[in-house]
Amino acid sequence: MVFVDVDTQADFMLPGGRLYVPGAEKLIPTLARLRDFAELHRVPILSSADAHAADDLEFQIWPPHCVRMTPGQLKLPETLVRQFMVVPRERLAPLTDIDLLRYQQWILEKAVLNLFQNPQADDLVKRLDAAQYVVYGVATEYCVKLAVKGLLERKRSVTLLVDAIREIEPEAGQAVLRELEAGGAKLASTEEILRAAVAA
Repeated sequence: MVFVDVDTQADFMLPGGRLYVPGAEKLIPTLARLRDFAELHRVPILSSADAHAADDLEFQIWPPHCVRMTPGQLKLPETLVRQFMVVPRERLAPLTDIDLLRYQQWILEKAVLNLFQNPQADDLVKRLDAAQYVVYGVATEYCVKLAVKGLLERKRSVTLLVDAIREIEPEAGQAVLRELEAGGAKLASTEEILRAAVAA
């Protein structure tokens, strides 16, 4: 099993963030529970993180957010394990075997919605080669949706944690859940997935 933690950064997750997802801060206890479980059971975590330049073209569509070296770009501490590695989107060299052994969490930086923009994402998914990818984070109808679809396109088994995601528009979020479930993703609660993992 691999956890896929999508964009759990201050600008999205906290009130006052530059592109705050309403209610996202209510997920923090669940995110901390997932992090604690991962540390206890050595579950790898594949994280995505927006990392924008101050003049990024995306800001023609969205308000400026998650600009590199600003507080809003930081991942919440409740989502970080002790051994994590930040993987810039500019990195072209594949991660080494030592990188995979030394770290438990890889934070893939990106400048667009899709985490697979980072050239290391595809290789990392292949090398982790887990039986199940468990996805959570924000926002449901944007980056979470694309992460799930990207994994499904790569023939991975995907479970989406419905109590560990948050949408910007409730109706759009529900439509995305129906779309992803129809496309092959499983929907589950955090309690269900952690209980099943312990029992396995």
